[in-house]
Amino acid sequence: MNPELFVWAVVWTYKRADDGLDPPEWKVDPGHAQQNAERGYKLLEGLTRIPGHDSQGHLQAERLSSWIKIVRDACAKVGRLDIGDICLGKLLSTAPIGSDGIWPCEPVRQVMEDVHSKSMMSGAHTGLYNSRGATWRGSGGGQERALADKYRPWANELQYSHPFVASHLLMNMVKTYEH
Repeated sequence: MNPELFVWAVVWTYKRADDGLDPPEWKVDPGHAQQNAERGYKLLEGLTRIPGHDSQGHLQAERLSSWIKIVRDACAKVGRLDIGDICLGKLLSTAPIGSDGIWPCEPVRQVMEDVHSKSMMSGAHTGLYNSRGATWRGSGGGQERALADKYRPWANELQYSHPFVASHLLMNMVKTYEH
């Protein structure tokens, strides 16, 4: 996906975090604001393929990191860095399990660790939590304990190599489900 398209979707969907004005090239026509917001939201919510794949279809940390840097820099210029990070986190929450059996896969966890954004972790947390869809609660909370038990070993495995991801995402998922 083109990083500029992602930023456009963020600009269409969310207002600036400051009182600034968007640069002329990023201005949204007020007559189309509602329609653009709906389209931008649908685009952001519909994304499931993480950018940064090579020609063989393998996700590359360097490519993903470069794509995310472009998006974050552009979002910062238009006063939407935090919400852009939340949207990036939601996208990264769709990552597969890594070759070592730990979620998220190695390139995504490395990029998340390098970026070190609490807003990105918040977006990933929301994306993971909402990925279950609608659920019915059983008696005694067994479903939630099972989910906490799913995330806890991953957090423990990553606590030394990727401490930010382990503590701000995986352990927060454990706490959410234990609560």
